[in-house]
Amino acid sequence: MAVLNDRFRGNEPLVLIVEDEETQSCPLSEAILREGMRCRVCRTAVEGYTQAIRLRPDMYVVDVNLQKEGEGFELVEQIRQVTLAPILILTGRTTQQDDALLAVIKNATSYLNKTTAPPKVVASFVKQQLISLGKMKPNSLRLGEMVLDMDARELYFEGRKKTLTPRLAEICACLMEPPGGRKPSELLASRIYNDDDESAVIAVRTHVNRLKKSLAEISPRLSVSGQRNKGYCFLLDGEPLQNARLYEG
Repeated sequence: MAVLNDRFRGNEPLVLIVEDEETQSCPLSEAILREGMRCRVCRTAVEGYTQAIRLRPDMYVVDVNLQKEGEGFELVEQIRQVTLAPILILTGRTTQQDDALLAVIKNATSYLNKTTAPPKVVASFVKQQLISLGKMKPNSLRLGEMVLDMDARELYFEGRKKTLTPRLAEICACLMEPPGGRKPSELLASRIYNDDDESAVIAVRTHVNRLKKSLAEISPRLSVSGQRNKGYCFLLDGEPLQNARLYEG
């Protein structure tokens, strides 16, 4: 079993979100986790700057208005004194022109409006930024602490990896993809074999058993559970690993 030692393997880029509204930060952090990145949420500018110093994130997502109007821009100035990491400014205001200009003046990297860029769009934008900087591979999935490199068909967990067969990688990818929860055998069969008849479902069950063995080689904490009429999901320490938010920082 190989122990990981490079920046892509089990050490995904960290995104620091500074947003004081939970209704905004929760869906955004979930979207970022599902794109294969780690994230940490801060509610205030003071906390954001403290975590910037302590964690040295790979990228920042900062709301313009935190506890007071324009406070996000002040935070950008402070962050810029300690790092050149990309900073994405977010605003929910309809009057964007002044904010966009200030974002440039304060040395933010990019600017998006939350009213036109939902969390999934923001997360995708962040991912592309990190890929362009060489901080992230373009084709990977994350569920909790598990990461699947789809190009290399390698599954990572707690600093260890396992190379999967093409079929096992496909099953693993399907189980990791949103919206999470259990995935029926018929869905897996249709995805992998373009057919959901009985023979395809039986083949899926065989591959799932092989996936269980592969997971056990990575960690005894990981497994796959199947329930009749409900389907399969990953288990971590015996509990269903249903969505990425379980391990939000």
